Amino acid sequence: MKRRILLIDDDRDLVLLVSSLLEIWDYEVTVAFDGKQAMEKLQKKPDLILLDRGLPDIEGLEICRKIRSEERYNDVPIIILSGKDSIDDKIDGLYLGADDYIIKPFNSNELNARIKAFLRRKEFAEKALKDNKTIINELKNIIDNEKIVCSYQPIYSMETKEALALDVASLPPVNSYLSNPEKLIKASIEHGFYLDLEDMCWRKAAQRWQSIYPKKNLIVNCTPRYIEMKSINKRFIKEMNVSPEHIGVEINERIPISDLNVFIYNVNELKEAGFKVIMGRMETGSINLNDLSRVKPNFLTIDMALFRSIVSKVFKRKLISHVVNFCEQHKIKVIAKSVESSEELEYLQTLNIYCAQGNILRRPSFEVEDDILSKKLL
Repeated sequence: MKRRILLIDDDRDLVLLVSSLLEIWDYEVTVAFDGKQAMEKLQKKPDLILLDRGLPDIEGLEICRKIRSEERYNDVPIIILSGKDSIDDKIDGLYLGADDYIIKPFNSNELNARIKAFLRRKEFAEKALKDNKTIINELKNIIDNEKIVCSYQPIYSMETKEALALDVASLPPVNSYLSNPEKLIKASIEHGFYLDLEDMCWRKAAQRWQSIYPKKNLIVNCTPRYIEMKSINKRFIKEMNVSPEHIGVEINERIPISDLNVFIYNVNELKEAGFKVIMGRMETGSINLNDLSRVKPNFLTIDMALFRSIVSKVFKRKLISHVVNFCEQHKIKVIAKSVESSEELEYLQTLNIYCAQGNILRRPSFEVEDDILSKKLL
């Protein structure tokens, strides 16, 4: 059976050339010229996606993020095609779930070789993921050898425009069949390695930060499962030798809260120890505003990528204003994430948004520059 490739690009001349090559290489090709067509044609699951960075209706990286947000596509390799040859653009693509990044114009032989390499890896992953022993060995390898790469992105004050903290994302190795963060977390939970994995991610995130900013602010990430499974504050303080007042714990909702009462109890322990608690990724819907008022985090993040996909600008702004007003009433500060345009930034300045993060302010980086932070406000 022929492998299916979805080619997403609005350059019709390039599409004609690439699709002809793919057919010569014995692939079944489906073409989409914009984001809307791409999402429609994804219904017939491809084996690999070639995705143009610049599309007429939606940014290519936003398409990448949407694809990665749906579990059924987690095993589909995505190769970004772009005319932008910069390390920051490559980091953006990899951070949002792309597996490779090819600069236009590209060599056809190189494209063919990379496609074959990813499809071979996909076949290997499909077989390996059926073998629990193989999965366990890979989890042990990642944890024991700390094969996690940390990407840092600053968060800026909307009032002073100064960097308040570094937000760290822990990314699995790209050459692993657990290279998708969602798969890695779910596999670690299933096989009993989740606490060890998250502990290692936190330790590694703090290593570079401690050497430069021991009295500045770092935001580490985890799921509600991590909070529910143990009381982390004393152990973290002892192992990391850090002051909790400089650590923000962002609890994203990739894994739903299973026991709200236990979750709230452990969140309160974190706050009592001095950590700042940030509820993130509210768009997944596993916690509503009523539950949020019980949790009483220090901060709430709103992901502008969610609101960007809403057609009506009026409705979008009303929805954001409603969330911000709710947070004001409950003394929760709001962090706007994934801010990508000056228009979004200008609008956020009209609201009581505490701070913002996004590529328009500064892109994520695998390195931490000495001058990136200047003020302690968390």
